[in-house]
Amino acid sequence: MPGWVIFLIVGMELSFTIAIVGVLLRSSWGQLMKYPSKPILDPHVRRSFQSYAIGFVNLGGCVHTVIDDDHLHLIPVTFMKWFGCKPVSIPWNEIQDHPTPGRSRYFIRVKIGKTDIVGPRWCLGNRDILAPTQPGSSS
Repeated sequence: MPGWVIFLIVGMELSFTIAIVGVLLRSSWGQLMKYPSKPILDPHVRRSFQSYAIGFVNLGGCVHTVIDDDHLHLIPVTFMKWFGCKPVSIPWNEIQDHPTPGRSRYFIRVKIGKTDIVGPRWCLGNRDILAPTQPGSSS
């Protein structure tokens, strides 16, 4: 087989793989992009390269996470930005308990809108402490 045919086959396979990765990233992260990025006010904790799963797409180590009093800020790593993923700021009151939270020591499953998210327990599990108290609550 001539070298140019091998080069063409490998190039087509690589292009196809990149296209599939781009579609999966945009479809999963796109569900969160309805929460536009907000300024980070007095961040409590900032951790880089955190692992999240959005639906069935695992974003292992691809999200920088910042928490403050009002929002959970998720910032995609550079290669995700190449595919159009933008930073998002999710208000704490939008993050709801999932009917089956899971049994992991380090991760917890929550619902953000209609989307299932699995993320680090250090930020998603402490949202009741970080979320501002609602008017009329007893706290």
